[in-house]
Amino acid sequence: IRMVIRPMSEARENILNRLRRNAGTPFHRPNPETAREAEWWARQPPVGYPGERFMAEAAKVGTTCLRVPDWEAVPAAVSAWVREHAVGSAMTGALPMLEPLRERLRADGVELHTYTETIEQQREEIFSVDCGITTVRAGIADTGSLLLVPTAVEPRLLSLAMPVHVALLEGQALYPT
Repeated sequence: IRMVIRPMSEARENILNRLRRNAGTPFHRPNPETAREAEWWARQPPVGYPGERFMAEAAKVGTTCLRVPDWEAVPAAVSAWVREHAVGSAMTGALPMLEPLRERLRADGVELHTYTETIEQQREEIFSVDCGITTVRAGIADTGSLLLVPTAVEPRLLSLAMPVHVALLEGQALYPT
C-alpha cells in the first residue's frame, strides 16, 4: 500500500487548479444508458413538492399524515382523526395559536388538558393522557423526520409520554433534505 500525504497548501492548490481547468466545462449528468447509472437515478428521490415525499417516508413507519390547506382547517381535521381513533383525552402546550383546536376538541367531548405548570406539578396528568399535540419546527422530506424543539410551553414529554403524538407541521417548514 502506498500512501501519499501532501501538505494542505499543495492539496488545496491542486483542487483549485482542477476547478480552474474545468471552469468552462458544462455540468455532466450521468448517462442513464449504463446499468449502474440507471440504478443510481432510480434511487434518487422524486423532484417536486417535498410534502408528497415526506408523507411517503412517514407512512413507512406507520405515521398517518393529514394535509390541510391552512391553520383554520386544523381543528376540524384533528378532531375528525381523534374521533376516528377513539382518543378520549389530549394535552397541548399553552400556545395561543392552538386555542381554536382546543375549543374544537372540548366541544367534541375530548377531555382536554393544557400544559401550564411544571412537569413535576403535572406529571400524573401528563402520563395519564391518550394524546399529546405539539407544533413542529421543521420536517425533512427525504426521511419523513420531524424536528421538535422543546420549550417551556411545549416540553418534550408532550411528544413522548403519551401513546399518540399529533405533530402540527406547516408546509413552509418542510425541507427536501
